[in-house]
Amino acid sequence: MILDKKIAVITGGSRGIGYAIAEIFAKEGCDLFLIARNFEELQVAQSKLTALGVRAEILVTDVSNEADI
Repeated sequence: MILDKKIAVITGGSRGIGYAIAEIFAKEGCDLFLIARNFEELQVAQSKLTALGVRAEILVTDVSNEADI
């Protein structure tokens, strides 16, 4: 696996392109740190991705808001 023992930080990781990237990374053995605005969607993504055998941590934040960063 190309990304085995690596960690990726993915914004928008709960859906769309962000989730698709997270899924590909997970299938390559990469642990994940997902950032998005919706907690429930992050939890669903976390559950699906950990089922692939990787660690997925989540953080609710809006990266377009300077105060959140």
